[in-house]
Amino acid sequence: MPEVSSDTVISEYGDTAFAAAYITSNKDKTFQLGILDTSNEQVGHLARAIQSISVSFSMDLTPQISVQLFDVNMAMLENNYFNIGRTFIYKTSQRMELPRATEVSSGPSTDGQDDVAPVAPNLGESELGFAIMPLELASLSVGPGSGSSPSITLELRSKAILQMKRDRKPGSINGSGHVFVQQAAIKYNLGYYTEVTNKDKKINKASSDRRADSLWDVLSSLASEAKFSLFEVDGIIVFSSMRNLFGKWGPEQITGNVVDETTNLPVQRTMNSWYVEWPYLRQATIGQADVIDVGGVRNNLSFARTLIPLQCPTFRRSDSDVYQVEGSLSLDRHNSMILRPGMTIYVAGVPTFEDFYIITQVSFDHMSTNPVQVSFTKPEREDKFVVDVPIDFIAASNDTVWE
Repeated sequence: MPEVSSDTVISEYGDTAFAAAYITSNKDKTFQLGILDTSNEQVGHLARAIQSISVSFSMDLTPQISVQLFDVNMAMLENNYFNIGRTFIYKTSQRMELPRATEVSSGPSTDGQDDVAPVAPNLGESELGFAIMPLELASLSVGPGSGSSPSITLELRSKAILQMKRDRKPGSINGSGHVFVQQAAIKYNLGYYTEVTNKDKKINKASSDRRADSLWDVLSSLASEAKFSLFEVDGIIVFSSMRNLFGKWGPEQITGNVVDETTNLPVQRTMNSWYVEWPYLRQATIGQADVIDVGGVRNNLSFARTLIPLQCPTFRRSDSDVYQVEGSLSLDRHNSMILRPGMTIYVAGVPTFEDFYIITQVSFDHMSTNPVQVSFTKPEREDKFVVDVPIDFIAASNDTVWE
């Protein structure tokens, strides 16, 4: 990138790194992606070169954005725009922001004895806004484009997570593992949402045949041993079990029946959740609550028609656990780009599958009209609570010998 003064950007699009990146920019209110020069606090804009931006948020992987560019006359390659490790910033819409410094020990009561359905505290606030994601260039591919100019594909991943993967001095763990996760989040300027765990971990130092554990290796190991999910969403590290997240994050408080995993009986509970119904029949009047029936319980919902399904959801249930279901949705992009892993969603319209689920993955193409793809599942169940399908015993004939 060319050297410029610290108070201006040589571009028709923005002023400073902050003005150019946020929606308040007076030069480019549609900013999506740019190269951040941290030394001079400037943003190099790529708007006219971008052909596509594919976004993926997942509980299993670090947030990833794949960008395809058209480099006219190889000018950007010649000026070293795409060095591995270079910082990019991406502006994405979000519905709610997880709180910082949150620590929990357990979810709502599941004994089914409460007179009033228990309500889990909502992890988010019902405000529409924009999140700025610092990313690092993780991989670069160059291939044939139009004429003599190449097509360039960039794989961008969370800057904080990639730095944790390179941090070979994670420090020591004194006490509970969730405290170590909080300290790691603070070190890399991330918020955190952690569930209490007493798991500890021995950190492997460098030896003759292997490198020392990275900070991310230690965090991943702690999550694995505690059977927790570990992922980043909108600048927040989440270290928690699915069971704890279930019903904690969503714009509506929806009361319905949820299967208690310890008894396999339905209990009434109020869940913080999104609502989506197939088929999508109508649009509610703006500002008017919709009356929705959820398992026989009437709910007045303000966001009931926010998510628009474009086809019938897919579901899968197997004999390994009759209460465990996974599925996917194809949603209209207008509102669904604000969904994130860890949110709860109630999927209605398909008998025997109407239920609350937790979102595990969200992917979409930022600059197209393609729908948003959402994957969801029921929270994991401990083996001791899984009930097998009853044995349908068929009496043997007199000629059969059972040994």
